[in-house]
Amino acid sequence: MRVLERLAPDDWSKPTACTEWDVHDVVAHQAGGYLSGVGYTEMMRQYAKLPKRGQLPEDAI
Repeated sequence: MRVLERLAPDDWSKPTACTEWDVHDVVAHQAGGYLSGVGYTEMMRQYAKLPKRGQLPEDAI
């Protein structure tokens, strides 16, 4: 949070290593994940249940 508090207004629109996202987008994405309360392990568990290419959604259940 201290790093974010030091950002100047112009810093929020600067580019990042994610070429399609600026600083604001990356921070919003990270904050959204944090606020969802889903940790990395749970996220990967849910991701593993997604249908694979060529698989019907109901087959992933």
